[in-house]
Amino acid sequence: MPIEVKYRGKIQKKDMSALRSFMIRYKVDKGYLLSYDFEKEYAFSWGKNFIIPAWKFLLFSQSYLNF
Repeated sequence: MPIEVKYRGKIQKKDMSALRSFMIRYKVDKGYLLSYDFEKEYAFSWGKNFIIPAWKFLLFSQSYLNF
């Protein structure tokens, strides 16, 4: 499962290009982009990208990673 960190407040779709390339290449349907405090979910034909604050991911990583 790909996890990318962009520690800034606002994340745009263009910031997900590396994550998207990885997901398509390795046929992964879910990826995470960690931000400073921005949260949003994007659904694409190749899968879903979840943008979540880094602190939230660290606190609830078990639920995000399905351990």
